[in-house]
Amino acid sequence: MSQALDVRINDAEFNRAMKQKPVTVRREVDLALARAALEVGRLAKGKAPKAFSHLTNSIIPGKTRSLVHFVKAGMNYASDIEYGRAPGHMPDRQHIIDWMKIKGITPLNGSYKSSAFLIARSIAKHGSKAQPFMAPALEEKRPRILRLVKEGVRRGLDGGTHV
Repeated sequence: MSQALDVRINDAEFNRAMKQKPVTVRREVDLALARAALEVGRLAKGKAPKAFSHLTNSIIPGKTRSLVHFVKAGMNYASDIEYGRAPGHMPDRQHIIDWMKIKGITPLNGSYKSSAFLIARSIAKHGSKAQPFMAPALEEKRPRILRLVKEGVRRGLDGGTHV
């Protein structure tokens, strides 16, 4: 499972421009959205919790089609980090063991497996607190995204600056 974000542009100026010069406006706005996705991804990487670099390194921008760009965190636990984990399921104990070792946590009884089981059981019973990193990155960059799109519309109407 991955955690993904998207922004939808429904702007009157954009719609008018698309009627006037659809090819160049689409190209320029698409380039602007690619830049925006890259910037949101970079900021999300900085905001992601860092026990390991796996989550941070899994955050990538991408494109599914023209004018449809995304930023996703590709680790299967990304949504548990972003939104928190509700009580009810135990997380993978090996991830907990790895986390304990990286953080320098020595098990009280000398056994990583039994300590990881106790931590996993506690998470299953109580859940875990959200540590949002994707949504805050998007919200922080939203004004920039809108500026990039408007600049793309302007460049598209002017005939485009990119080839």
